[in-house]
Amino acid sequence: MRTSVLFFFSLAFLFVTNTYANKLSPTGSPRFIKPTDSCIENSIFKSKYFKSIQYIQDYVEGKRKDRKDFGKSIDNVIRNSGIRSSVYYGYIFRYRKKTDFYADKMKWLLWYESNKCNNLHWR
Repeated sequence: MRTSVLFFFSLAFLFVTNTYANKLSPTGSPRFIKPTDSCIENSIFKSKYFKSIQYIQDYVEGKRKDRKDFGKSIDNVIRNSGIRSSVYYGYIFRYRKKTDFYADKMKWLLWYESNKCNNLHWR
């Protein structure tokens, strides 16, 4: 009896979590929360912004090696978001620790989520 009750609750939990996961948008916010009609999200800005962040992440993880493009991507994200990075500006751009990058990435993503409806333009 106990195993069947445990099985039932496990199955119910999986169903609920799967249902909720299917209601999430690609950005992670629930789809059932309807965006306001006044939100004007610039798709060109979004594409360039996230492409720059992805390039930075690929460089930090060792998937890319071009320091010049890494520096340009860092500069683009900082210039457009206005959020300082913890990247080390010595002889070359670099992060001292990967956790520094992930902290910056979280700040950049939060900034975008709170400002995406402001019809942002790439600088």
